[in-house]
Amino acid sequence: MSFLTNLWFIAIALFCLGFSIFIHELGHFLAAKKRGLIADKFSIGFGPRLFGWHKYGTDFRISLLPLGGYVSLPQLADMGRLEGNEEGDICEMPPISYADKMIVAVMGAVCNLIFALLLSLVLWGVGREIIKTTEVGYIAETVVNSSNQTVAGPALVAGILKGDKIVSIDGQAINSWMQYQNVLMTSTGRTKEGQAIVELGILRNKQKLSLTVYPQTVSTEAIRHIGIYPISDSNAAPIIVHLEPEMPAIAAGLEAGDRIKELDGQAVISSGFLSTYLANHGD
Repeated sequence: MSFLTNLWFIAIALFCLGFSIFIHELGHFLAAKKRGLIADKFSIGFGPRLFGWHKYGTDFRISLLPLGGYVSLPQLADMGRLEGNEEGDICEMPPISYADKMIVAVMGAVCNLIFALLLSLVLWGVGREIIKTTEVGYIAETVVNSSNQTVAGPALVAGILKGDKIVSIDGQAINSWMQYQNVLMTSTGRTKEGQAIVELGILRNKQKLSLTVYPQTVSTEAIRHIGIYPISDSNAAPIIVHLEPEMPAIAAGLEAGDRIKELDGQAVISSGFLSTYLANHGD
């Protein structure tokens, strides 16, 4: 990667670190205010004060070095003594209980945990491929199972056809492709011999059919998979974000920003489809 790219990643990392510190200090500040403690400074950044404003007895400031921040709570840490004043200033302030000290101390970490949870929920949803249809657009001839064996695609063996719409799994109604994936992965049906099994309800030419499918487990997590992908449009085809030097894709003429719409004459309908197809046709 280029120097500018590395510099950009470093800048992003520093910003994320600084923002995490800001959230942490905000937790201390809000808890202190709620418990009636004195918070005389709340700074974004460290070093000399650049500008700010005074409100609610607090000096809200922007400081020179934008790497995190701090909240000054003199009833917890005697800033007068820390700054070299032998008399200090804590003696001039009302005492606080151990409960107040404990609550204010832990709320920084609590705010970090809450923020991390909210951020993970946002990141989980942003950028996910939302597919409302349950219509089958591709049926894999083979799949690679968790034992690294290439076997016939379960959907192909069961007789599922392109254009079939999945309406139920083991009697549970299916309304979206994401629901189909979740229900299939968490299904627990097995034959007497211990083989995974599901009853798939499909709609074909306005006729409801029930097909017995024997899913394969894929990946180290033993996720159930039957080798089908939904019908989609060209806008769902994956986009190349980055290519490493000496990758075969570069030799083939691919560039970052290209959208992969077709592979060996087969429409590429999602990034998951692309990964599975390449794994099954790597040779």
